[in-house]
Amino acid sequence: MRFQVQRLSARRVFSLRVSKWRLDAARDRWKGAQAESEATRGDIRLEVQSAFYGLAAAQDLSGVAERNLKRMEGHLALAQARWTYLAACAAYERAVGRS
Repeated sequence: MRFQVQRLSARRVFSLRVSKWRLDAARDRWKGAQAESEATRGDIRLEVQSAFYGLAAAQDLSGVAERNLKRMEGHLALAQARWTYLAACAAYERAVGRS
């Protein structure tokens, strides 16, 4: 009978050891999952910051583009006024030269 008690005790020790290994493995997997979760959070944080600064830059560039457009429209108006003036001068000189 004593042999059976020792044998059961050895099985229990083995069972406890296996359970501890499984528990340790589960803890390691959990720690790995936590690390992966933190890495994913960091990636998301980086993507959000990049998107935010990309949007801010796009808005600034949009303002620059609007100012450039207004400046170019002013240049166009000036060029058209000069062309009109030169055309009027040429027409005047033709008219005066013919009289």
